[in-house]
Amino acid sequence: MGSRFIITESERKGIRKLYGLITEVETTACTTFNANSKNLVYDYDEIIKRYSGITNSSDINLIFNKINEDINTNSAKYKLQEIPDRTACQIAFIKLRPQFVNKKIIVTDSKNNLIYLFKENSDFLAKDPLISGREEQNKDLKFIGDMTFEEKKEYLKKTLKRDPTNDEIMNLASFLNPGVYQAGTSVTEPSYLGSGTNINYLTKVSDGKQLNHAIHGVKPTKAREDALKNATSKIGSNSETPNVSREYLQNVDSNGLELSSGCLNVNKEFIDKYSLTIENSFLFNISENQENYYVNNFNPLITDPTKCYSPQSLGAINVDRV
Repeated sequence: MGSRFIITESERKGIRKLYGLITEVETTACTTFNANSKNLVYDYDEIIKRYSGITNSSDINLIFNKINEDINTNSAKYKLQEIPDRTACQIAFIKLRPQFVNKKIIVTDSKNNLIYLFKENSDFLAKDPLISGREEQNKDLKFIGDMTFEEKKEYLKKTLKRDPTNDEIMNLASFLNPGVYQAGTSVTEPSYLGSGTNINYLTKVSDGKQLNHAIHGVKPTKAREDALKNATSKIGSNSETPNVSREYLQNVDSNGLELSSGCLNVNKEFIDKYSLTIENSFLFNISENQENYYVNNFNPLITDPTKCYSPQSLGAINVDRV
């Protein structure tokens, strides 16, 4: 009898893929969750405790393996729904955090001008383009970005030695800091588009401070409406790259966007349909740093001086090199 011809599983998949029997989506693994994450994630212990129960084990390596398996398995499913890497990894990580189980979740990605809604069970619900502010996020201005209108006014008054104009106030740190927020009750504001309730103000989860920032129907200026219309027409289908980039703003009058002081402007149709869905949701605003997507932004009590907690995210640095 002749020798048997043996092929590997990888080769077998390649043959099946060649003949169209299966399709595969190339995917990028999410940031690894491991022992070094303890220095970066405030709810590390709660996550480990939850997964100790899921695995019925106290073996930390087994627990880490299951956590990372779940993150990457779930992120792969989201990517099949045309959700880019950073957002897919973000919601996959949120999905396993005990505090956010069975909560409505919003992920906003101002780097790529997109908003995503997820149901209480973390199932994908909707996505749409957004206008997120005149400026890019700036960590040196983070403390100003968290100020209310009145706080910015007082800050500028002391800095300029005079009363600032409304434009100066609105254009100071015109971005939403990366972090975790909770959307408030849906209300109506006639200054923005929307047939019913059209605005949800944001509160910082870390300290309960209500900000002037909000999700609302787009301010009815031609520049902003044209920008969102253009963006909507350019939403693509590639899950491995952002579906909308800043390019849709290039041919729009930038002066018409300057008074967007970090609020999240969305299409009228989007706010009409989802305003009540947004209500009381937890909103994770991803850092514009390419790797910094595991948003944390809580203020833990630092009782151990050897730890360096990240106020923004697990993905701020490569945790394998901490």
